Amino acid sequence: MAGRAFDNADYLAAQRHYEDALDMMERNGLSETEQALACFKNLAAIYYSDGKLDKAITAYSRLVVTSEKLLGEGNRDVIANMFILAKVCDGAGATEDAANIYSRVLRLAEQNLPKGDILIKHIREAAAIRSAPQKEFKQKVTALELPKPAFKETMETLVGGGEPGGRKHLLKKNQVILSTLGSLLVAVIAAGWFMWMTAGTTFQAPTAPGIMTEAFKVEGQAFRTADGKVNLTIGEHNTGSLKTPLETLQFKYKTIDFSLEGMQTLVLGAFARKEFWLEQTPSGLAGPNGFLVHTEEAPEVKTVEQMRALGAHLEEFYAKNGTFPPRLEKWTGDPAVKLVNSITKQDMIPTYQLMSKYQIVYPGVSNVEDFPKNLALGEQWNNAPEAGPGGINTFAIVTDKKVDEEFFRVSHVFMQGFDRKGKVIQSSIPNVYYFYCAMPANHMEGGDGAGDAYFKSLAATFNGANIFVVKEGAALFGLIPLKFTMPIIFGCLTGTSLLLWAFVDAAKRLENRKMLPTLLEVMTFIFALIWVVWYVNRVIP
Repeated sequence: MAGRAFDNADYLAAQRHYEDALDMMERNGLSETEQALACFKNLAAIYYSDGKLDKAITAYSRLVVTSEKLLGEGNRDVIANMFILAKVCDGAGATEDAANIYSRVLRLAEQNLPKGDILIKHIREAAAIRSAPQKEFKQKVTALELPKPAFKETMETLVGGGEPGGRKHLLKKNQVILSTLGSLLVAVIAAGWFMWMTAGTTFQAPTAPGIMTEAFKVEGQAFRTADGKVNLTIGEHNTGSLKTPLETLQFKYKTIDFSLEGMQTLVLGAFARKEFWLEQTPSGLAGPNGFLVHTEEAPEVKTVEQMRALGAHLEEFYAKNGTFPPRLEKWTGDPAVKLVNSITKQDMIPTYQLMSKYQIVYPGVSNVEDFPKNLALGEQWNNAPEAGPGGINTFAIVTDKKVDEEFFRVSHVFMQGFDRKGKVIQSSIPNVYYFYCAMPANHMEGGDGAGDAYFKSLAATFNGANIFVVKEGAALFGLIPLKFTMPIIFGCLTGTSLLLWAFVDAAKRLENRKMLPTLLEVMTFIFALIWVVWYVNRVIP
């Protein structure tokens, strides 16, 4: 109540409440508490503003004595209160008392306050004025007398250590807020860095095997990309092999799950110098940068096999007839093209669209030889049928040349296959999608002739790396892949300790305590050191 009246400039009511509060504290033995300090401080300012200098001197004297007992004579608040007491004594004509106080406060300030502190500057200026000749001293003391309306602000400035409205004063006054905002900024930067590190990773709960997934074990299993150009074998005894069109190499791996041994491997793996994580997913084994290999029975593998079989049939048809099927009946009527959807396990007839070279197949692309570039990007042509899981869509280009009286020659057939999610199947090269293009006496597949650089990079990544295979279901809280468990744990601990440290540090600064390391600061340093080690192990080759 007294504080609210003081803040609202109702000094008469505030004086009455402060006097009652101090009287009650003295009766209950609480006159040497922090609450009593606040009462003495504000009551002294009220007395001074009302011109009651004797009462102001008494209040400031009690404030200095009590704060010195609680905080020690070297505390900045004690020195500031002592300096204000000296100025009030000067204003009241008690020059001898003021001189003694000035002498002591200057010694304490020079011994305990850091260089450059504005409080030392004020004390030295006041001491210099007192050392001037008596006449000049009186003039300067009169000029230096504090205007009563500004006394409260000046007092807060001296205690706070900054000019009113200045930068230091603002920083000091808002220490807790600024420290908290700084910690939140660090947390945001850390979150951004984590998102960058996990770019391309899907955070979702592991899916149980079912009609849209495949059940498989890791050990003793062979995996391959949908087009079969990259083959990965995971042996029974922590050894495996990687085969690309350019080379074959052997490697050793470790399996990680929620067993005790798996957790131990996870902790050690978090600080591996060079690593490659393979995560067991419903689609197969997934690695960084879009690496994905399937089992031999995966729907994507079966769909590509059917696309190739269909392509071989089309090439035989062309060799006999000088054209690819010129109409839908010839396409659907041949038993060789009756395929089985690898997802639904039902009979499937791939769609077959006949398109003239004058039609817009891909916007802005008129040359049929450029269509494979669009297919490699996973684009679908104009008026393409709706894609379905495990399905195959096909379109053909009809030329102006007739093969008989009724039909024109079909020169190219383009096929696109879809995975278990209804999306275009990816080739062995990340971000390059698989397609099959049947041409006269030749054919083309997505990723042909464009993967040598990637295959070399992939082999270099595996060579000498610590390979970790994370089993399906091994996820943090069922959402985050297990390989990110240690970074997330360290990140949460670091963020929490930073926030707690911000509050502790701000409180220490506000109370001008000695900045000795606390347990939170030691923890923050340890976590930061762990992050440095973790980061250096990944950045330095």
